[in-house]
Amino acid sequence: MDSFLKQVKDNIDRFSMLGENETVLVGLSGGADSVALLLSLYKLGYKVRACHLNHCLRGDEADRDEYFCKNLCDKLNIELVIKRENIAEYAKNSKQSTETAAREIRYKFFDDVAEGQKIATAHSASDVVETMIFHLARGTGLTGLCSIPPVRGNIIRPLISLTREEIENFLQSLNQDFVTDSTNLTDDYTRNKIRSQIVPVLKNINPQAEKAAVNLAFKLREEEDFLETNAKMELERAKTKDGFKVWVFNNTHTAIKHRMLKMLCKNAGVPMHEFNSKHITALESLLKNNNPSARISLPADFIAKREYENIKIERKINQNSQEVKEILLENLIDNGQNINDVNITIRKYKKNYVFYKTFNTFYVDCDTIDMQSCVLRKRQAGDKIRLSEKSGSKTLKKLLIEKKIPADKRDKLIVIADKNGVIAVQNIGIDISRKPADGEILEIKIKG
Repeated sequence: MDSFLKQVKDNIDRFSMLGENETVLVGLSGGADSVALLLSLYKLGYKVRACHLNHCLRGDEADRDEYFCKNLCDKLNIELVIKRENIAEYAKNSKQSTETAAREIRYKFFDDVAEGQKIATAHSASDVVETMIFHLARGTGLTGLCSIPPVRGNIIRPLISLTREEIENFLQSLNQDFVTDSTNLTDDYTRNKIRSQIVPVLKNINPQAEKAAVNLAFKLREEEDFLETNAKMELERAKTKDGFKVWVFNNTHTAIKHRMLKMLCKNAGVPMHEFNSKHITALESLLKNNNPSARISLPADFIAKREYENIKIERKINQNSQEVKEILLENLIDNGQNINDVNITIRKYKKNYVFYKTFNTFYVDCDTIDMQSCVLRKRQAGDKIRLSEKSGSKTLKKLLIEKKIPADKRDKLIVIADKNGVIAVQNIGIDISRKPADGEILEIKIKG
C-alpha cells in the first residue's frame, strides 16, 4: 500500500469512519480532491457509489464536469447519480448567497441519494487551514479554530490530513486527469484569496504549515469535545422543574459556563446563527443580577429571565392576553371554566359533606361569601389575606415575594374575592376567616 492510501486508511480507522463492508457515497465534483477520494476508497476495497450535482452556474464548463464524472464512473463500473439544479434561481428565491444556496442544495442531494449510508466528501488538510484562517479573520472561538471535523453525523472526510499537493501527486502517479473549476483560479471569493495569498506565505515560513494546522485542529477538537461533554453534564446538574439553577452557572469555570449558556439557548430554540458573544455577555450579567425578576432579550423574540434562583429561556408572550379576566363566581357554580390552561370547577355542598383537603382545592363557608360581588380575578393593589390563626393578614404582594412566585406569573394567579376582601388565592391558600363552619360549603378546584 502506497503512502497516500495508507494515510487515507489511517484516517478512516482513527476516526471510525467506515466498517469493513460498508457502502459509502462519494460526492464527486470532478476536481482533483474528489477524484482522489473516489479512487482511494475504490482501491482500498470499499463499496463505492458516487453522485454529482451540476450547479448550472458555469455553462459549458459545468457540463464538461458532469461528462467527466460520468466517464470516470463508467470506466470504474461505479454507480453514479447525476442531478442538475439551477442554483442561481434557488439562491434568488431563497434570498441567500449563491455559495450558501449551493451548499444547502448539495448536502440535501447527498442525503437523498445516500438513503442513510455514509457520505464521503473530499475536504483536505488544505481546506482545514483555509477554513481556520477564514474563521480567525472573522473572529472566532475554539470551535471555529477546530475547523472542519473529520466526521459529522454520517458525513466522513477520509482526506482530512492530506494536502492538495499530496492529492495531485497521487493522481499524477496514476496518470489520472481531473477537471478544474475556473472560479477557483480567481480572487473573487475570500477563500480563494486565502488559498492564493495567505497559505503560500505560511508555507514559506514552514513547508509543513498545512500539516501543522491539521494537527492543531485535531488537538483542539479533542479539547472542545472534553469541554462540551462537561458542559452537558453541568447543564443537566443545573436543571430543575422550573428552569436551571443560577448558582451552578456561577460556580462553574468560565469555559464551561459559556458552553452551558449556549446549549441552554440552543435547546430552547434560539437560532444560533443570530447568537453571538454579546448575548453570552448579557446572559452572564443576568446570572449575577440581584433583581430576582431581571430579564434580557435574545434573538428571534426569545428572552432569558431570572425567576429568583432559576434562569430560563422562552419566547416573548403577550402579557395582556395572559391576565385573568374578572368572572362572576356565581355563574361558574356546577360549570367548568378554563382560564390560561387552568381548569376551575365550583360546586356547592350541604353542611354534612366530608371533604379532603388537597392543593389548590378550597372549601369555603358559603355564609362568609357575598355572592353578588364574588368574582374570580387577578390580584389588585392592596389585596390582603390571613392564612392562619397565629398570623396577621399580609398583603398579597408581600406573600408572593416571600413564596418567590416569579413576577411575570403573579398576574396570572387566580384570586377569588368579594366586596369584603380576598377569599382564596391560587398557589397561596384560603383566608382563615372563610374556612368551613356549620353551613353550606363551596368547593373551588383549580387544576393546571
